Amino acid sequence: MEKIFIARKRVKNLNIRITRDGQVHVTAPLRMSDADIESILDRKRGWIEKHRGQMLEKARLRPQNFESGETLRVLGKPFRLRVEEGGTPGVAISGGEVVLTMRPGSSREQREAAVIEFYRAILTPIAEEYLALWQDRTGLRCREWHTKKMKTRWGSCNVAERRIWLSVYLAAEPREFISEVVLHELAHLKYPGHGVDFKAFMDFQRRIDAPTDTFIAVARFGGCGGNRSCLALF
Repeated sequence: MEKIFIARKRVKNLNIRITRDGQVHVTAPLRMSDADIESILDRKRGWIEKHRGQMLEKARLRPQNFESGETLRVLGKPFRLRVEEGGTPGVAISGGEVVLTMRPGSSREQREAAVIEFYRAILTPIAEEYLALWQDRTGLRCREWHTKKMKTRWGSCNVAERRIWLSVYLAAEPREFISEVVLHELAHLKYPGHGVDFKAFMDFQRRIDAPTDTFIAVARFGGCGGNRSCLALF
């Protein structure tokens, strides 16, 4: 489960708020015990995951100008973006900021391209790690995989070619989310659709082999295209 921020205030009931960048904030009555808070959150887990997934999807699709002061998420954590002109072009994390160094007069498209390459550099070794892990555990193997700029889907699987594509924007999501997408696309090599067998396979792998016990995003935004281009995670 993603980190939850809890504050006790003079309120009668426990309130849960999901921020635009997917953070979970809880306001609880002063006298409510930790055990009671935990019990309520456990009952609300499905609701939290669903709405957090929706907020993250909106944030992912929200247009950005890649200017100073905007928020850029890296592996599930929000960072303030700071754009500097001059010096050697590049992107680096410094403290709580992502520092984007560009030549003077850079365009939005140039700044976005720099961020995409930054995301690709982060995603590639993590995706390789989870591909190796899930291929060994499931026995399913793709012939090749690549990253691609995709804003309306997390990944796709061409079953005939045994080729997997992953969205570079996965670098904005937690590692557990990346793991789930990799497993999801590998599963399509055996089960092209999202039917009962596919879901049973996914549930089985999560239950006995999941590398972590963290949340899975459950927002549903549609099915897969003819070559299994997936918009949803299960």
